[in-house]
Amino acid sequence: MDNHLIVKKTTLSQDDAVRNLRAAITRRGIAEFAVFDHARAAADVGLKLSGETVVVFGNPAVGTALMQADADVGVELPLRVLVRSAPTGAQLVYADPRRLAERFELGAELGTLEKLAAVLESITDEIAQSDPANP
Repeated sequence: MDNHLIVKKTTLSQDDAVRNLRAAITRRGIAEFAVFDHARAAADVGLKLSGETVVVFGNPAVGTALMQADADVGVELPLRVLVRSAPTGAQLVYADPRRLAERFELGAELGTLEKLAAVLESITDEIAQSDPANP
């Protein structure tokens, strides 16, 4: 199954990767809307889960333009990156926003989707490049 997810690896710890991701979002002036710590939520109900944190962020003007083109795309917005623990560090996982054009009526917004993809790539690359093991 091709789920269209992009996965980037880092030897940074999951906590450090989340911290760096949030800082990279803030430095770009992008709004952070929420942080979901799935591992903590699991622990709260007596279950164990490896580190998994989702950071949700975006630009309301950009998201609104997409939703004006097709209101249903709101189910996929704002952007999000999952940071999960891996045996040798952390992984950053996100969906390629260009794939939204296949599921929603966004033909006139292809340029916007390309820009969103570039932002996600830039942010996640920055995290991987802040990794001492990936100079």
